[in-house]
Amino acid sequence: MRRIEAVTGQAALDYLNRLDTLLADIAQLVHGSADDTAGKVREALERIRALEKENRGLKDKLALGQGGDLAAGAVDVVV
Repeated sequence: MRRIEAVTGQAALDYLNRLDTLLADIAQLVHGSADDTAGKVREALERIRALEKENRGLKDKLALGQGGDLAAGAVDVVV
């Protein structure tokens, strides 16, 4: 058995208008047109991923650098 749901009439037109408005809003946010919105969003996501990767690398370097500072400040204690 299959269940099919559909929107018809004015509700369908309202739904399409909401989608069109949403697409226009997204296009404006990525400084593009409705036609190139997917590409612009893809580029933005790739840039975000690259920046997150760079951020993780810098955090790792910072953590390693701080560990070295701790070792440099160690004092030998003779008992």
